[in-house]
Amino acid sequence: MMLKKNSICPEGFGHMRSRMRTASGSEVVKPKGSGQCKPMILIYSPDMSFCFSLSTFFQDCYDVITTTDPDLLGLFATIHGVKLMVIDDQPSGRMIDRLRDVRRVNNTLPLIMLYVYGPGDADLDKTVREHVDTVLYKPVNIIEISRRIGELIAG
Repeated sequence: MMLKKNSICPEGFGHMRSRMRTASGSEVVKPKGSGQCKPMILIYSPDMSFCFSLSTFFQDCYDVITTTDPDLLGLFATIHGVKLMVIDDQPSGRMIDRLRDVRRVNNTLPLIMLYVYGPGDADLDKTVREHVDTVLYKPVNIIEISRRIGELIAG
């Protein structure tokens, strides 16, 4: 995968986007004008500011859905157009259950998990890695996230 010069988008991606919010409060970013659909990604974080920041970075490359509600992850995994999920949350027993639920309904959906790794997280980290395709520790490198998203969507 090649990144366009001075861009976080993989080559061949990038059109203007418009934003809309669903009834549940999740945000959807849609392409303007061209009618050409880009791969759709979901970004989950309990921090709306982080969701907004990531969606701003990726809106030129992808159709972006954001949510702060972790209970919607399983539902979004059933939406045919979602090609990848970025999950920003600390590992916990409940989050691992949610990851299992996502895998139950869509075992081919690529999952990236972002979190702050702490000294007591070794066991949880190992379990998380059994259910996701990539773990990236915070603070995150936006270029690394972009590279992994492009690789996972490309297959």
